[in-house]
Amino acid sequence: MCDEEYSSAIGEKRSFLLHCNHTICTGCYLKARQPTTSAQRPTTSAQRPTTSAQRPTTNAQRPTTNAQRPTTNARQPTANAQRPKPDTFKQKITCPTCMKSSFFKSENKKNQFQDFMNELPKMTRQLEATRNALGCEECHEKFIADVMFHCSQCVSQICGACAYLKHRLHKANRLLRKRASDMMLQHWVDSSSAIKSCDKMLDQLNEQLSEEINSFGLKLLSKTYTYKNALTFSNLYENHEELTKLRTDFEASVEEYLPHLHNFGTKVKELIQAVDKKPGDDPIA
Repeated sequence: MCDEEYSSAIGEKRSFLLHCNHTICTGCYLKARQPTTSAQRPTTSAQRPTTSAQRPTTNAQRPTTNAQRPTTNARQPTANAQRPKPDTFKQKITCPTCMKSSFFKSENKKNQFQDFMNELPKMTRQLEATRNALGCEECHEKFIADVMFHCSQCVSQICGACAYLKHRLHKANRLLRKRASDMMLQHWVDSSSAIKSCDKMLDQLNEQLSEEINSFGLKLLSKTYTYKNALTFSNLYENHEELTKLRTDFEASVEEYLPHLHNFGTKVKELIQAVDKKPGDDPIA
């Protein structure tokens, strides 16, 4: 409806599955939903009148023996008791693709599709871990990476059994710890390089920009003497219009540039907050 991409991180951009199996975002659902009337709400079998023609009328259709009849007084739950009452469907929305109506109890409907999408990355990682099982370089058996070890003396990846039986006197640590150490070092190097490069680039840009602004200001001010050199009113107004246009163009450039600079600063603050929300520096057990 809005042609914007779905996002599990933004509430209004989460996918919302309709009964026709078409999907819209939650924001569009909240805007397009309408309260239903009792005449519009879907009916259940509890509302459908039964006629004598629908009921069994012959003795052959009815249970006649004690073996066919229930022996306890406890009533069996009926299908109608399990169905929601029609008054519980309070929201209605028309699908923009197939124009079919979908009814919901409230805007807080549990979205099974969204729950599945939220769990999908975790399931994918688990599947990849199983698919990318590592081989022990001692017994050559396959194991998931989480239970593997790394022998720093032999520089090899081994399973837990081989670490205990054959590398007990060596320094064997969990492979997870070894990979984490390597990735931490690489991340430190890459992040430090990126931040220093950005900081240096901004310093150079600000220095160069400051020099260019000062140069423009001096040149613009030096042209104000052309007012005195005007020979006619036509010349005077022409010079004034040209200098005024240069000044207004400069002001427009500043107004266009500053929001981008402000947005960049805001984005950096958001990234700082995102980093603060990450777990602390707990060592891997």
